[in-house]
Amino acid sequence: MWSWTRASVWRSVRRARLAVAGGIVLSVVVLMGATAPVLAPQDPAEQSILERLKPPGFEDSLGRRHYLGTDQLGRDILSRLMYGARVSLVVGITAVCIGGTLGLALGLVSGYYGGWVDGWVIDRQDAKLRGAIEREGKTLIVVDTVMSNRRKSAQLAQHVVSFARTLASRR
Repeated sequence: MWSWTRASVWRSVRRARLAVAGGIVLSVVVLMGATAPVLAPQDPAEQSILERLKPPGFEDSLGRRHYLGTDQLGRDILSRLMYGARVSLVVGITAVCIGGTLGLALGLVSGYYGGWVDGWVIDRQDAKLRGAIEREGKTLIVVDTVMSNRRKSAQLAQHVVSFARTLASRR
């Protein structure tokens, strides 16, 4: 049986460098969204057509610095980025909560009743998974074809097709 100790957790964290990097990025986005009303240098909706499309570091006529420049309507990009993080977090958290709630409900019903109900739920989820894998596989093939040499993309295509066929044959 596995027991979690502080040393084993830190050892696992040190090995998962991409997870640490993702955690840092997520922490920065959450911190930026949470502190946007306090730390945003300007109002994100304030427009100034005379100061549109200015480069990063531009100082406007009122002496305010635009650290990431301005957009097509003269709005401060850093302020818009900070306030936009709030919207992104709300959308992401809401999607996870809705998906988790529906998945939990389906799993509870499937596990409680079993039999044909369980089979029906599993068949629906397998069909969704197969469709997602086929779509993502095609996307990966296109991206890989554009980004690398042809031999690698042909190998990836073979793997994706064989994986999709394996899933389809298990049905």
